[in-house]
Order: sequence, then C-alpha cells, then structure tokens
Amino acid sequence: MRGTFGSGGVFEPMIHEVDDGADTVTWLRRQPWFTGRFATVGLSYLGFTQWALLLEPPPELAAAVITAGPHDFSASTWGSGSFNLNDFLGWSDLVAHQQDRPRLRTVVRQLRARRRLSRATRGLPLGEAGRALLGERALWYESWLEHPDRDDPFWRPLRFDAALDRVQIPVLLIGGWQDIFLDQTLEQYRRLDRRGVEVALTVGPGRTRSCSATGWAASLANR
Repeated sequence: MRGTFGSGGVFEPMIHEVDDGADTVTWLRRQPWFTGRFATVGLSYLGFTQWALLLEPPPELAAAVITAGPHDFSASTWGSGSFNLNDFLGWSDLVAHQQDRPRLRTVVRQLRARRRLSRATRGLPLGEAGRALLGERALWYESWLEHPDRDDPFWRPLRFDAALDRVQIPVLLIGGWQDIFLDQTLEQYRRLDRRGVEVALTVGPGRTRSCSATGWAASLANR
C-alpha cells in the first residue's frame, strides 16, 4: 500500500486505492513475465482494494477472491448510527505502529493493546481520547469521527457500490459470522448473484483474521 513498507508517498487509508490499483495493472502489463491474465486475492483491506480495482475492471482480470473485504467504508465506520470505536481505533493504533523497529517492540505493544484501547475508548471527546493514544501517527482517525453523515461527500471516494454493478468475472467471497464486514459480504453475494455473476460464498466461524484459514479450507474441500 502507498506509504508503507518502502512504498513511496504518504499512507492515507482507503483514499488512493482506485488510482494505485490502476497503476499496478499498468506496471504489470509492462513485465516480461506477464501472461496476459491475472487474478486477485486479499483479506480485509486487500479485499477493499479489490473492490476499488473492480470499479473499472481491467480486461486482463480473470477472477477475484475477496475475504472479509468491505466495499463501503462509511458503512463499516458509521453503519450502525454510532462510530465503530473499538474496531477502528484499534485498527488505527495497529497500523500506525506496524512498521516500528525492532519488531519485538511491535509485538510487546500489541500484547498491551487491550489495556491501552480500553482507556482510550472511555475518554471523551472521542477525538481527543483517540489522539492521546495515536499521537500524530493516524490523523485519518479524527477525520472519520468528524463525518458521521454517510451521505457526506467525504465518504464518496471510500464507497465502491458501483463495482457491484460492473463486475462480470467469477468472484469467491469468504466471510465470518463474527466478522465486522459480514453484512457487506452478504450484500455483495446477493447483488452479484441477482445479476447472474458467477459468485460463490463461504461463511465460517470467527472474525477477519480467522476467515482466511477457515474459509480457504472449506472452499478447497468443496471443489
């Protein structure tokens, strides 16, 4: 992703995925080993990036495997009418420190994350409480808090509903009954199936991280 692990630019979650996906395909076409066809696979955020690519599906794209991948980030954050505080404050804290070195420091920090998050989620106002935890490393978090109206133009670049109306390739969707993106995974299946797209769905126990292992195992067992 842009701005992470040696990639150029600045990391701004969910903002540049359409442009970066198109640029990646352009780069792929220039590679001497490219056969002319490719498929995409990804979990969570990398599911979101697949929906970004499917807004304007490149002709070389043959299939997509999307595991717990949202297509509408406004629904993920404010879909219930209140901000999804625990998940997205925790995610922001994780991502803000994912490149910390030495690696052991990151591991220790994550082991202590529950206690720190508990303190931050009890603080008011939410923006200030989040800033006390995140510092200046995750400025995107407060911008999400500041836009509770899902119809606000702020959310337009983070919503890929149109991709559900454009995709024609086979899609495998994998989700979890306790996953925060389950409603969107089920919506994706319903809309693609209604359009006659070749789509399959596997839903298993657990949340996002466990979807990958259980979903793949179940899907492969049924092939």
